[in-house]
Amino acid sequence: MSTYKKEAVLTIGFFVLYLLMAHTAPWAIILGIDNSVRVLGYPLHYFVAIAVGWFGVLGVSIAWNHLADKLDDEITSGAEALDEEGGITTPPAGPGASEFEQLKGKSL
Repeated sequence: MSTYKKEAVLTIGFFVLYLLMAHTAPWAIILGIDNSVRVLGYPLHYFVAIAVGWFGVLGVSIAWNHLADKLDDEITSGAEALDEEGGITTPPAGPGASEFEQLKGKSL
């Protein structure tokens, strides 16, 4: 699987995880709203909303950041390998980038 396809799958997968972690109302419906069950003094559905909503999103964010960094390193190392083989010519970025076409034909 190409790295760009991996990036798309990773993004879609973590989007679904964010939806599951951030929208806590369905979790309250699944677990039921029973005020007799309490965790740390809160009704169970409040505690699940806090734990899953805040800490779940934090955990998903940390995991996504870690995996996206590894994938970005993979993409960068692949581009550097192609550049060393002469497969890619990367023009400079910024205001002087338009001068790249003019300098391309001249020897420096």
